Formats: sequence, C-alpha cells, structure tokens
Amino acid sequence: MGQINVVGITASDDRNFNEEVRLLVQKNKVFFGSEKQKESVRDLLREDYQWNLLDNERDISLDHILKEKEDIVIFTYGDPWFYGIGSYLLENVSKDRIQIFAQKNIILTLCHKTYTNYNRLTNINLSGLGWEVLDEVLLDQRSLIGILTDKNYSPDQIANRMQDYGYDNYQMIVGENLGVEGERIRHLEIQEAQDLNFKELNCVLLQKKYHKYHDFGIADLDLKGMHGSRNQITKMPVRLTALHALHLEGKSCLWEVGYGTGSLSLEAKRQFPALKVIGFEREEQCQDLLIKNARNLGIPGVKSIIGDFLDLDLSELPRPDAVFIGGHDRNVKSILDKIHHYLNDNGMIVISTIDNISRESFFKWAAENKYSINYQSCIKVDAYNAVDIISCRKS
Repeated sequence: MGQINVVGITASDDRNFNEEVRLLVQKNKVFFGSEKQKESVRDLLREDYQWNLLDNERDISLDHILKEKEDIVIFTYGDPWFYGIGSYLLENVSKDRIQIFAQKNIILTLCHKTYTNYNRLTNINLSGLGWEVLDEVLLDQRSLIGILTDKNYSPDQIANRMQDYGYDNYQMIVGENLGVEGERIRHLEIQEAQDLNFKELNCVLLQKKYHKYHDFGIADLDLKGMHGSRNQITKMPVRLTALHALHLEGKSCLWEVGYGTGSLSLEAKRQFPALKVIGFEREEQCQDLLIKNARNLGIPGVKSIIGDFLDLDLSELPRPDAVFIGGHDRNVKSILDKIHHYLNDNGMIVISTIDNISRESFFKWAAENKYSINYQSCIKVDAYNAVDIISCRKS
C-alpha cells in the first residue's frame, strides 16, 4: 500500500510550497484534486502523471485510495485537519500511511486579517450539519465563534436565526473571497446582516459583546401557557427535580412524551446545550406554543413532532438515553412498552403524575420489565396538586 500525502494550498492557489512538498509533487505520479488545483501545479508534474478530478473532498472514493499501490498526493484547500479530508482519512486509514502538509485555515485567516485574538475561539461547521451546532454554542454563549458556511447556511440566514432567538449580543464579522480577487471584510450588527447579500465563498466570526444573564431554572412567569392559562405549565420545582432524575449529564438524546407548553424540553436544552431534545405532542396548537416560548426564552434546537405517540413511526429518530413522560392519559403501560423498544441500555425513564393509578402502573411495569427504581419524590407547589416524580433505569 502506498503513502497518502495530503497537501493544503491557499484559496488563491499560491503554491507557497516548501522544498519537501515541491519534491513530493515532482516525484509522484497519482494525484487527486480540482481542475483549478491541477493548473496551479501543472509545471511541477511529471509527463506521465495521472490526475483524478475531485471537485469536492466528500466525493473522494476511499476504495480507490485503499486499492492504490503507488504513493498518491491529494490536494485540498487550507488545513486538511480543519473539517477536511484529513480527519476522514484518519478514521479509515492507518495513520502510518498519512502525511499532512497544511496551510492556515480560513477562519484563522479571517482572525489574522481583523486582528482578532483567537485564544478562546470555538469553530463550527454548518455545512451538512445544520443548525444544531450553532444552537449549541449560542446557548453556551461562547465568546468567539468561527463558522464555516455554505449556500444553505449563509451569513444572512445565520443572522436571521440569531435574531429570532434574541442573540443580538454578538457582532458578526464576515470575510468574503479571502485571499482571492474581490476580497471583502465587513463588521456587522446581527440585525444589519439579516438583509444583506454575501458572496458564496465566505466565513463568519461571531464576537460576543456582552453576556445575557439567565436564571438557573426558567421562571414560570416567563412561560406562555395554553389559552393564556398557567395551570398546565410544569412548575419549575417539578421541572428541575425531573431533570435531576433523568441523569442527563453526558447523554446525547432526550425524548419528552406530551410536552404541552414545552417547559421541560426547553429547560433541558438550556441546561444541556449539546443534548438532542425531541418532544412529542398530540395537540397541534402546542407546537406554536413551544415555538413562542423557545423564541421568547432564547432556546433554539428543540424538535417537535405532532401526533399520537403510540401511532408514530420512531425508527428514523435518534434513540433516546432518557425519556420524560409528562402526558399519558393513564395509558402508561402502552407508552412504556413503546419507549422500551427504543431506549438505549442504561437509559432513564421519568414520569410525573398526580394520580395513583398511573403511579402504580409505572411501578408494576418497571418490576415486570426488570427496570430498577432510581428515584421517587412528591412535590406540592402552592395550591396545585401534589406531583409524584418517579424514575427507573433500563438494565
């Protein structure tokens, strides 16, 4: 098996090669890269070179690489380790076969050009990953965020999402066509960036201007209830106790069955920004309520699924590490049976209930299915009914 050499070049295709890379290109025969990259190194190639056209690093065939007996050279832009082909190769090929020659990545280029100290920089890549990676760092209110964009997640779309959820406490720096003709760098307020157009080749820095304070625990008065009523809102002491019972630290996915106003899902997402949170609810109007509460509280990223939980096809969803049952109409056994099918090993199920029938059904089901009871508590808030919170763990 041959050596895999990955060579980063700048966006302007300035070769800027050291002698080691120059000799590497001159002696090798098999190359992968774009047409533009081929033209930039053509004068260094030997007469019998073989060029495999690669317009996008994601198009590369791992089988082709693994079967190649000769040494190969793969051209890429910037730093192959920075959301690039380097990490992909390392996951699939022995590191002894890989040699990387990197250039400065595009986010660091923007930092240098704007004299931005990047000691506390957090980088994210929206390309192919979606809003959840942005939501996580915004909920954490990171001080400096570098963003790799694409045409589906452009600076104006990023600004719109941030404005929707109240993250106007950042300034946006957009670098366009960095290192090539038409380079432009703009410092923008979030509201200002919403209505602007940007060149397709761009990247973004978000600099936090000030920190937005949030209480530990969402105040009940900050939540909108059904038809303006607060009676159906899961009260803060109950929510926080349920989060304790769910053991969400280090978990990847939470389901809430019967999310109502969305209070527990939103509380979980705020406390654990990296957590995938999926809420299920029969009432369509609850989805609008969840969206309003999420935007009012600045908590993006909770996924809503409308329909009867027992009738839904859940096979394409991430399997949960924890499930909270808030709405059940005493149909506890059927809901638990379905959850059991999808719940990861050592996963937690927590129920909140105000009636003894559901409470006893939960205990009976847990015993029959060899789940261990981990936590029990009864909480009474003001003049409202006492709520039992019970958790069990899947063995």
